[in-house]
Amino acid sequence: MHKFITRFVLLLVLTGVTIAHAQSGTRIANFESRITVQSDGTLSVVESLDVMFPPGTERHGIFRDLLLSYTDLSGAAHSAAYEIQSVRRDGLDEIWNSSRQNASLRITIGDPARSVGPGSVRYEIRYTTDYQLAFGSADTDALYWNVTGHTGSLPIDQASAVIGFPRGVDDIQFTALTGVPGSRDRDARARLQNGVLEVQTLRPLAAGEGLTVHARWPVG
Repeated sequence: MHKFITRFVLLLVLTGVTIAHAQSGTRIANFESRITVQSDGTLSVVESLDVMFPPGTERHGIFRDLLLSYTDLSGAAHSAAYEIQSVRRDGLDEIWNSSRQNASLRITIGDPARSVGPGSVRYEIRYTTDYQLAFGSADTDALYWNVTGHTGSLPIDQASAVIGFPRGVDDIQFTALTGVPGSRDRDARARLQNGVLEVQTLRPLAAGEGLTVHARWPVG
């Protein structure tokens, strides 16, 4: 198991997915993120990516970049912490390694001696992170979740997120945004049911576009 632990404060932002030696025609058919916010502040994440590799080109895998340092919406700088639990391809454990790339933790997924595709390949990445929910006003906790990131080089046909909150968290307000960084487009539908927030895009995302969810609730 590879562990990269630094301090994580206030805000979690995920960044892009890139194909190793990307070629035209490769895309993510479906990007699913399942997030569970625990009562102790631990965040558990399971990402499932259905990547379509076109015929006629050699592929070995993908990259997944997670921000290690970032600036929140108020302009304050923070650091992030991740513990990668497992990486799988089509249900089987996959070779992976991680390294620091500038402000990101890059997960390199795939065997350089073995090709994947053509066709659909499902990748599953499980990881945990600790953080302190202090983003927002003094009486509000919030989670700002960049589901797909904006730095990936691949278009995404459909993206979704399911976020579960601890028991007792109620009166959750939420917004789902799509597009390039800074966009206020809302080409996504979102609904809250039994303490679970479900978000899904309503159109494909071009390379460089993303899905972001902002959820906030009263401190209590």
